[in-house]
Amino acid sequence: MDKEHFPHGYPESKPATIAQAIDILDVLIEPKDKELIKAMKEDELIGLHFFLGLAIRNNFGLWQGNESLMRELVSIYPDDASSVLIEAYWKHLQNEHVGFRSLANSNNLFSKLIRKMKDIAAPIWWNNTSSRRLD
Repeated sequence: MDKEHFPHGYPESKPATIAQAIDILDVLIEPKDKELIKAMKEDELIGLHFFLGLAIRNNFGLWQGNESLMRELVSIYPDDASSVLIEAYWKHLQNEHVGFRSLANSNNLFSKLIRKMKDIAAPIWWNNTSSRRLD
């Protein structure tokens, strides 16, 4: 990767900022894949969690404690952090202003998915356990 492709500073190892992470994604993601991501609706981005999200988590050091990036993402969970970066990259492709701080909140896509799963699973779990006696 050539240094001129990184307007927010060439990362010496792992990206330290959201802007550097977006620069890296912009260089590494093929143009045809960029178009696919750009064409997605925001609520479809969760479909990237196990592919692009996994690559982000593994290669940006989110599991290894990339503290500077995790701090900027305002996240302690690598899954949440990668979903914030996917959403930020999608907004970048949409030519939208990326308010990084506004992305890093409890409403990111991974958190929404977890809440939705809890809403579905909790009644099932409760119905299966509430009739049991705890002796």
